Amino acid sequence: MDGRGKPRLIAKTRKIVLVKFKDVTAKIAAAEGEGDLSVAHWKRVHRKFYAPFLSRWGVEDLDDARVVVEFFELVFSAPSAAAPTTATPARRRAPST
Repeated sequence: MDGRGKPRLIAKTRKIVLVKFKDVTAKIAAAEGEGDLSVAHWKRVHRKFYAPFLSRWGVEDLDDARVVVEFFELVFSAPSAAAPTTATPARRRAPST
């Protein structure tokens, strides 16, 4: 669902993998499709993202934390509507004195 509660896509879960952070594979990193698709890039950006939350979650060593990986297939995707354009209001000029 999008932010307006309208259906946007249907995804079918194909596989769920539980793996320790330190054991994330090249296949997992590449499947996410970000950066240069390497494990090094994946770990670097995920360490940075999760760092502020680790103490709250009671995680002392991210390398030993479990990662839940979902592999899915896109079954349906609604066509994206063009974003509505909005006119910029003209500026009012101060009256001449």
